[in-house]
Amino acid sequence: MLCIYSFSANSQNWLTNGNSATGTEKHGTTNAFDLNFFTNNNQRMTLKSGGQLGVGITTPRGWQEILYCPSLGGIQNGLIVTKNNCQNNWLAADPALGDYIGGGLVEADTGQGGEGNPDPPFVLPFSFLTGHSTNATTPLYSSNAPLFWVRTEDPYPNPFYSGPAKFDTKMIVMPDGSTGINIAQPRAALDVRGSQIPNRPAAIFGSRALSTGGPSGPNGLLQYYTLFQS
Repeated sequence: MLCIYSFSANSQNWLTNGNSATGTEKHGTTNAFDLNFFTNNNQRMTLKSGGQLGVGITTPRGWQEILYCPSLGGIQNGLIVTKNNCQNNWLAADPALGDYIGGGLVEADTGQGGEGNPDPPFVLPFSFLTGHSTNATTPLYSSNAPLFWVRTEDPYPNPFYSGPAKFDTKMIVMPDGSTGINIAQPRAALDVRGSQIPNRPAAIFGSRALSTGGPSGPNGLLQYYTLFQS
């Protein structure tokens, strides 16, 4: 099947070697052959007869695979997902949707000789329901469609579940910049939900990532460094 662009019309002319059917709503093949897409006489995309989609590869090794090879010394992006606020919509900040982790912070012992402070200072709990583009007074909790969502779905889901609860989320990136691993509604720039099995790590930085053991840097944040030897 060959598509020839017509400069004299607002549509495309299709040469199908004698197929004179009208009003058809199908574009593709009716047999077990793959559907290949070409530009500049180079194959760019392949839709296999079994449904696998390959972009930049003719034999995708998964349900969908993207393969690209930038030129030597060149820079070329891979997969980009961009959400554009074309309808002048914006992410609403609702302070009523707080998710306070822990209670108020108190100093356990500030006195001399272990006597303690009879009136320790009280600090309001901080809401981690933010992401990186908001603050504690107006926490940003976005229910908008995520930019990127890796999930599994039960073919027979619980009928009482709706929304994100219908899926088993593996990784999600929200429009406000919050990223969740094993959690559908991340409450911070990075929110990692660990295993339900006790005594299992929630995150591993690798055998060569070593904590400084305390705050460091101009912001007093905990930093990790890569060791030169194991």
